[in-house]
Amino acid sequence: MGGTLRAPVLTTAEALMDDLASNGVHTRLAHDGGVHGFYRLRGNGVALAPRDPARFNAVIPATNAGIQLDTAGGRRSLTPAMYQQLVESLRPDLCFALSEELASPEAGRKSRCRTAVRRTLEWARESLGSATATPTPTLAVVSGGWDLESRIVCVSQLVEHHLRSPALAGFSVGGLGLGESEAERDVIMREVLARVPEEREDGKGALVRHVGGMGTPEAVLHGVRRGIDLFDSSYAAQATLQGAALVFPVTEAEEEVAEDADFGDGEKVMLRSPSLKRDVRPILPGCACSTCSRPHTRAYLHHLLETHEITGTTLLSAHNMHHFARFMDAVRGAVKGGEFERYADWFIGRRSRHDR
Repeated sequence: MGGTLRAPVLTTAEALMDDLASNGVHTRLAHDGGVHGFYRLRGNGVALAPRDPARFNAVIPATNAGIQLDTAGGRRSLTPAMYQQLVESLRPDLCFALSEELASPEAGRKSRCRTAVRRTLEWARESLGSATATPTPTLAVVSGGWDLESRIVCVSQLVEHHLRSPALAGFSVGGLGLGESEAERDVIMREVLARVPEEREDGKGALVRHVGGMGTPEAVLHGVRRGIDLFDSSYAAQATLQGAALVFPVTEAEEEVAEDADFGDGEKVMLRSPSLKRDVRPILPGCACSTCSRPHTRAYLHHLLETHEITGTTLLSAHNMHHFARFMDAVRGAVKGGEFERYADWFIGRRSRHDR
């Protein structure tokens, strides 16, 4: 999803199940040109996943028939066949194969990890064995909880059986950020990625490496060092729910400015703080987001959040998403310029000094 595409959009089966339960929605999606036409997202890259990364520590129950999704309309079942129909109707630019992800404490039980791998491999055949002429590029998901043996079995089987699939676009290390320790996460990533090929067997391009549940800036930088290409992150969304505005320096030049200004603790500004009642500055002076450039003041946002006005959450979300996107732009620029290690050392070092 590179080139001239505008901001990528992640949509989920979880968010769409209520709409798709209505008669005729699949037909309208097909008629309107899939998700791009239906939601007027032409020019944006759209990815489809079963799991919403903003639902922190969410456990998605599963049976052999499929997974259960908690939606606004209640709990709904999603089978592999239903999910494949959803993919074919939406026609996203990228999708994640259906998988079972485990959270604590089940992720630490070897028998449950083996069951999750068995189900994930069975469902992968539905997603990656599509007989359509132009299958949707799909990421095979490596499941297995915290059990390293189960993870290795899963990735080895996926590579062995699906490396030649025309639908295969890469691999996703699924089920992270759901209770495992940093040490367990690092070992899982190292061992799984060591078994993932860098390129397609037919020579038609590189395979994408994705990880979910690693959304903090430091985790992103560690992931890039491990060879991860694509992340989904709930970091900005979580900050918004806490009423926190992201203001951490993205570049070394910004660090110098931050040292001479009152930017909260230098990482976040807690907009619910009574001290901001009369603060007429934007969240982050110089920020080009739609919230800061208007500008909406800290005092105004404090008022909106304290009175539970949805506009406050919307404005804060716009800033936080913009700020985190700037961080990701800086990471990509450092990679392209051959300066990634220096940038990562500076960023992680600055955050470590700040936390002391």
